[in-house]
Amino acid sequence: MATTSYELVITRDDSTRIIVVSSAIGIAGPPGPCGGLVIDVSGGIVGVCGSTGINVTAPVLGEQFISLNITDPGIVDPYTPLTHTAFTSASADTGTARKIAFLQADGGITFDYIRNYDVFKPSDFLLQISSFTISSLSTTQLIGNATFLQLDGKVASASYTQTVNSATISILNSSGNEENGAHGGFPQILTAPFTSYTFDNLDAISYPASPATQKILRLTAVGASNTATSDITLTFVNNVYYGVNTSTSANITTILAGTSSTVLSNSRARTFTVNAGTNEYIYYSYPSRLGTATFTVGGFEGGFSLISTQSHTNSLGFTENYYVYRSDNKSLGSTTVVVS
Repeated sequence: MATTSYELVITRDDSTRIIVVSSAIGIAGPPGPCGGLVIDVSGGIVGVCGSTGINVTAPVLGEQFISLNITDPGIVDPYTPLTHTAFTSASADTGTARKIAFLQADGGITFDYIRNYDVFKPSDFLLQISSFTISSLSTTQLIGNATFLQLDGKVASASYTQTVNSATISILNSSGNEENGAHGGFPQILTAPFTSYTFDNLDAISYPASPATQKILRLTAVGASNTATSDITLTFVNNVYYGVNTSTSANITTILAGTSSTVLSNSRARTFTVNAGTNEYIYYSYPSRLGTATFTVGGFEGGFSLISTQSHTNSLGFTENYYVYRSDNKSLGSTTVVVS
């Protein structure tokens, strides 16, 4: 048996002819009467009668054939194409634009100029994680000692661009290596549709050994053709303190007993405003590992002295040395201090 190819031709009211498709229509059949090309689609079966005596049968119309909606009168008729020029002088992308066939929502085809949003990137066809969040979990955390950062009751939420087959949440160190065994309850395996997980009292993150260290919560989602990841990075730091106090003590505990503010930060640089009332000094204290500071008040450098370096233990049991600075003068009123 042989396969024969034919072209399907549509004749419009204005007698112009449009070639719609050229393809193999069927297999060779028994000899038939001589004649020209005849296409019969009324019964859903396509048959061919020709001078060679070939009779060809194809599947029922609708199973393998495309229905065309011809809506553009300029498909065959001459028309003036749209001319465009590149938006940068560095590009040679100039010339006339041509219309292409667009498959419409109803299954029909129309012809139009292609637009930038009609073009996809390769990544558009891959699984991507649109969002990954954990409720009430700040990305900056106070560093602790021995205890764990508890995740009980927090909810992980995720959304995706495509269907997901499996998903897990793991913990990595700052080098990107998994260290699930050092923490409680990890890795966490999500269940379908893999968009949510509620942590329980067994889920916890162990504190790092030193400040400014990061821990990474990574969601890994597996799709039909690729694996996607999304990270939430936690940075563990210590407190910075500032405020006013009438005490002349260099003891940080005494200073914190006065009017003070606490900032969770890994930088000594800061601009703050306090009101130093009668006999009140301005204090500023931070981890000594961040280096010595320069103070500027009213555009003039100075006015503060380093009065002590001492050990300080925060509320989570982590201990390190702190610098304690005090203003040289008291009763300064409302004062803006720039620390660098």
